[in-house]
Amino acid sequence: MVKKYDSEKWKKQKEEAMQKLTADLMKEVHKYTESPEDLLEFFDFFSKFHDYSANNVMLIRSQRSGALAVGSFIKFKELGYSVKRGQKGIKIIVPKPVTLFDRKTSDGKIIPVNLKQATPEEKELIKNGKIKTSVKEAFGVGTVFDVLQTTMPKEEYPKLYPNRHQDFSVEKPKQLPLIEKAIKKQVADKNLKLMTYNPTDPKCKDLPPMDNAKGYFSEELNSIVLNADNTPTEKSCSACTRIRPCGTS
Repeated sequence: MVKKYDSEKWKKQKEEAMQKLTADLMKEVHKYTESPEDLLEFFDFFSKFHDYSANNVMLIRSQRSGALAVGSFIKFKELGYSVKRGQKGIKIIVPKPVTLFDRKTSDGKIIPVNLKQATPEEKELIKNGKIKTSVKEAFGVGTVFDVLQTTMPKEEYPKLYPNRHQDFSVEKPKQLPLIEKAIKKQVADKNLKLMTYNPTDPKCKDLPPMDNAKGYFSEELNSIVLNADNTPTEKSCSACTRIRPCGTS
């Protein structure tokens, strides 16, 4: 049995989603007006998203603070890449203009009606220019994804993104395993642990999301937590800079 499409229910869900997104945006605005530090961080984050409004940059940052570059599902598909399975999209406000036409009612009144509701006869009159149309500016909820949520390889990330993942040059690549071994020894000597962030791992359940950070130190687990997307050299570099005496942050 085919499920009947409920246009009113769909419209209500869209309106509620828009209201929630707007409410979240207002919370972000309030936070930046209360904290100069947050405002400075926002300006730094904003500098990476020239194609998005300040409102949308706030929404992107509130949902994925380590976002590197974002695009729609279709945009990444056009570039030849796909969004990884199970990734949660970032909600933003997008323009969705509505085309209206003038419909004359039985009592002679003229009312604006969505073009989608035009009858075949009305569409023909509109096509011939006998019924005028107009465009009303409207907004809705759109979804974008961070490039790290896609299959796009690291070497193709635009160079203008300062936090992109990259392989550092190593004079003698064969020495990299020796460097990794030395780092692991340092970690063990300081009674620390080295782990890779995995959102499905129970140990990572209460840890802060990694997003685009290379890594961080978890006092709770007494561990250096590394980003699973790190390149081999990033992994070694990030671990090395986070080695510290047990119990310090």
